[in-house]
Amino acid sequence: MNELREAAMYISELKVENFRLFGEGENAALLGLRPGLTAIVGENDSGKSVIVDV
Repeated sequence: MNELREAAMYISELKVENFRLFGEGENAALLGLRPGLTAIVGENDSGKSVIVDV
């Protein structure tokens, strides 16, 4: 299993720009992600589902 983890790929950063409630330029959403991320948690109507739609 360790061999698989060492070779695994992950998304380190996600930038959402000019999509639904996210703006462009300085108003874009920039999410830094770390290995092992398994959930996105936030308040209602904060854009969690939008990230999945991207």
